[in-house]
Amino acid sequence: MVAIIAVLYSFETVHLGVRWYWVRQAFIVNGDSRTAIFESFLNQDYQWMWAVSGVFASLNILIADCVLIWRAWVVWDRNYKIVVVPIIGAILEIIFDGFFLYQDIGHTSSTSLSNWGPDAVDWGTAYFTMSLITTVLSTCLVVFRIATMGRGASHAVSLRSYRGVIEIVIESAALYAVSLIIFLAFFIRDDPRSVYPQAILNTVTGIAPTLIVARVASGRARPDESWATNSSATVTSYFSRRSRGNDRFSLPLNITMKTSTDVALDVIKDSDLANWKVHGLPGDGASSH
Repeated sequence: MVAIIAVLYSFETVHLGVRWYWVRQAFIVNGDSRTAIFESFLNQDYQWMWAVSGVFASLNILIADCVLIWRAWVVWDRNYKIVVVPIIGAILEIIFDGFFLYQDIGHTSSTSLSNWGPDAVDWGTAYFTMSLITTVLSTCLVVFRIATMGRGASHAVSLRSYRGVIEIVIESAALYAVSLIIFLAFFIRDDPRSVYPQAILNTVTGIAPTLIVARVASGRARPDESWATNSSATVTSYFSRRSRGNDRFSLPLNITMKTSTDVALDVIKDSDLANWKVHGLPGDGASSH
């Protein structure tokens, strides 16, 4: 996971460097007038910047989504059935992004001032919407799991406590989901101001997975075995029963508490009671023989 985070930040560094160079060319090198700045952004000589910037930004979003899906898979005790839908969403996300990049990189200023023609399929919205669905679904899975596992578990943290809130925010990558929602609200309207939430999204895309991995690597996350639904702990309890006399005796009862809401009780068999009668129970007539 550390290697994945290193790759994530390497990609983001390349993305930032290309964007920085692109903006410098527009505002510093060709910043004589507003028209010159605008034409610089649409200059076909800088088309390679669109390609590099778009590819690395897309890879970052894909990695962030995969890390979140992985975390949802872990907290659900490595149950692949739980993350089938997010995985399908990630696959569709890759397909839509491929069309979006081809559409975005291949556009020319002579056909449209936007990144796609008015009659073209809006693959950009399809891509970011699918990414949002994958992210929100994975986030909800993690939040629900933490909330339900917090009831009576040995590693539970109160959801009302500071640690409980931090656990949910970090483990679920809630900041990433919120950033993506805000950006998409601007993006689907082709709002020029979408560059501001996009800048925040690019940053959070690297931060959110890093916080998850850092929490796991530092040992602050719950142990993996605590998420298991089939682990159990058997506790011996005692039922107190009044005998025919005034004395009381206790019968052992094995209670198997699973980490889910299941509780298994070992039923006391008649043969067990017979064995106890042979050895004599307080107040039982057999003890006098």
